[in-house]
Amino acid sequence: MRCEDFDELIHLFWDGRINEREREELEGHLSTCKRCKEKLALLESIEKGAKGIKIKEPSQEYWDAFSSRVRERIIAQKEASFSFKLKKALENIFTFSPLRVKIAAGVMSIVFVFIVGKLYFDYRGKEILPTTPRVERREKPAPHAPELKRETVPLEEGAKKKKAITPTDKSEIPAVPQVIPEEKTISVAPIEEKEEKKDEIGPPPEELKKSAAPQIVSEEKITPGIVEPKEEFLSTEAYSTGAGVEEKGKVLEQAAPPEPKAKEMDAVRAARKPPAVVFDRAIQAASEKEYYVINDKKLPKLKEEYIHLQEDILRETIKSWMVYIQENPKDSLANEGYLQVAIAYYLLSKLTQDESDIAQSIEVLEKYEKQVPDPKTKEELNKKLKQLRALKEK
Repeated sequence: MRCEDFDELIHLFWDGRINEREREELEGHLSTCKRCKEKLALLESIEKGAKGIKIKEPSQEYWDAFSSRVRERIIAQKEASFSFKLKKALENIFTFSPLRVKIAAGVMSIVFVFIVGKLYFDYRGKEILPTTPRVERREKPAPHAPELKRETVPLEEGAKKKKAITPTDKSEIPAVPQVIPEEKTISVAPIEEKEEKKDEIGPPPEELKKSAAPQIVSEEKITPGIVEPKEEFLSTEAYSTGAGVEEKGKVLEQAAPPEPKAKEMDAVRAARKPPAVVFDRAIQAASEKEYYVINDKKLPKLKEEYIHLQEDILRETIKSWMVYIQENPKDSLANEGYLQVAIAYYLLSKLTQDESDIAQSIEVLEKYEKQVPDPKTKEELNKKLKQLRALKEK
């Protein structure tokens, strides 16, 4: 046994709380170790000396005054604390005698009456004006449409005009676009028609029937815009007495619409321009500069920077080149096909990040690397294989 173990067991040995085996080991160690034996003898002498000391019991008076002394000490310790002193000070502040309460209430009442009276006399007779002036809003009435001018023409002159018009005098009336003003209402009075005999007047054409029908426009707001009227052709019966001729030989003529402004027409033409079509830079460059024609298919020449190509384009490119390589393995264009398949597989794997696509790409390129005869092409395929394997490890 070591001396350190003895130091741990000596107190248990002295109290008699060790088992028989540990006791035998401790006694064997004491028989051989002089240091531990002297330490045990010292402890035994201290124990014997302590037992011989007798303490004198206090008198009965000590025990009678013991509780009062303890209480006084606790109270003194409590009064010495900061919290007790603060509480005592607050109690002194808020504890008033009846006389002090009466004096304080009287002073506060006087001050309150003085303040209220001063405010009353200061603001008496004064009117509080608003900071911003009031503005009354009135809605402007909508402007009325100009009335149509009516000119009276004798019935005989209308008949003369009808006879004067021949088929050779027909001309196409140019359509004038009408600009409808903003927030305006248009009202057109109905045009009266007069029924004539069938032998004197022939049946009017369909277009003249539509124009001669009563036109009533409801009083609704019309948004600004340009209305292009349909082109109409007048026949020889345009000036017949049944079209635009009233009773008593009066002819109604409608005022021509105002011509549109040049700026408004330019704005409408600019708005009608079709939107520009923006192509992908990679596809546009490939379609304009470099491409291959394989089995009647136009395939772009792929490069590694064409990362914006779609998945279906890449798969179609791979399929077309693989079919061409299988049919023409010894063709001069086959080496380009190997490289295009490798680039397409690399772009497809980066785009989809699918393990099956990456595995298929590695399998196909390993097969092509073995069968390609050109060393330069084989080196490029080897580089693409390394890139695909690194992509697979990620």
